[in-house]
Amino acid sequence: MRFILKRLLPLLLLSFLIGNEAWSSSALSSDVQCLRCHGRPDLARIETDGEVISLYVDLDDYVLSVHADIGCVGCHADLAEITEVPHQAELRPVNCTACHEAESREYIKSIHGQLILAGRPGAPTCATCHDKHAILAPSDPAAPTYRTNVARLCLECHADQEIIPGSGETVKAYEKSVHGRRALVEGDTTVAECIDCHGNHKVQPADNPTSPVYKTHIPETCGKCHAAIRDEYEKSIHGQALRSGIFEAPVCSDCHGEHTIEAPEVAESRVSSTNIPRTCGSCHEDVQLMEKYGIASERFTTYEDSYHGVANKYGRTVVANCASCHGFHHILPPSDPASTIYPANLAETCGTCHPKAGENFARGKMHVKATLQDAPGVFFVRSFYYLFIGGLMVLFIAYIVVEYSGFFRRRRKREQ
Repeated sequence: MRFILKRLLPLLLLSFLIGNEAWSSSALSSDVQCLRCHGRPDLARIETDGEVISLYVDLDDYVLSVHADIGCVGCHADLAEITEVPHQAELRPVNCTACHEAESREYIKSIHGQLILAGRPGAPTCATCHDKHAILAPSDPAAPTYRTNVARLCLECHADQEIIPGSGETVKAYEKSVHGRRALVEGDTTVAECIDCHGNHKVQPADNPTSPVYKTHIPETCGKCHAAIRDEYEKSIHGQALRSGIFEAPVCSDCHGEHTIEAPEVAESRVSSTNIPRTCGSCHEDVQLMEKYGIASERFTTYEDSYHGVANKYGRTVVANCASCHGFHHILPPSDPASTIYPANLAETCGTCHPKAGENFARGKMHVKATLQDAPGVFFVRSFYYLFIGGLMVLFIAYIVVEYSGFFRRRRKREQ
């Protein structure tokens, strides 16, 4: 009943008055008078460059919008001064600030607002996201700003290479991510979408320190949904380094990605069991970066040389990887008694996969570099096998050469 009184009755009344040719007025004091012209689908204006701009206002959209009770004059303020129709072709631009002052202040400081001030063609305005006349509340599932519709709305521009060269495929990847599938396919209204990470009216580029996706803010931004993980991260060596001003310290997006985030059990995920060594190695294999902070480098190379690394390389998903020993988010240095790789904790850590592992099990060096200085035993054994196996291969090839040369020599003699 409330819907009928609020929506359908005004619609029926407006339709009746617009269709009544006998109705007239000497002043633009009613939406009805505006809609007598603007309710015609063929009403349009031709610009000097030949572009045709529709001036049609869909009655159904208008009456069902949140602005229906404001009236045309509420937004087009200069209509109040007009007493005759048709009025002049150009009206002053609608000023949303009159009612939405806080949102307008945020918008004008945003990257979108700055593009408008710079005169960038096609830069999004209020109407781009909220529409002009069919404005619905964000809580309405039909609204373009409803949670599960926001990604499609943003992608209208951000997946267009002509509008934003170079970023289309990167942003479009959100559709296939764990967040995108849950939002766009499953209709999950609790999963992260564009405005949760980037904000709504005050969107800033990622390199702006005020942006929620600026590197130092990412843990807090992701932590809005993943609070427990954020708390673990902040206590970790990575979180402590970030707070101390080390900008190179990894944050959520460095390990999980940005728009391409996948669940760990998905093979393509950057944190899947087979991909974690390479993900961690992107920093820990960087010799210059590790030397800068006094951390041992070549962690990925030495892992690859180990039994675990070889098994991982060939697709064994149950073999130990970086996270198996060091943990995921609560990573601590080996000198910290709470660390999973603190000497007194190694037997328990290894025991996760090797139940009978005792104190002696983990006494050997980890991440062994087969050099004369770091591991002479491994160096000599490996060097011996390189020489031994290499020598065998040379002898084997030499044997084949001698055998075949003799074979051809004997055949020539028979032919003579």
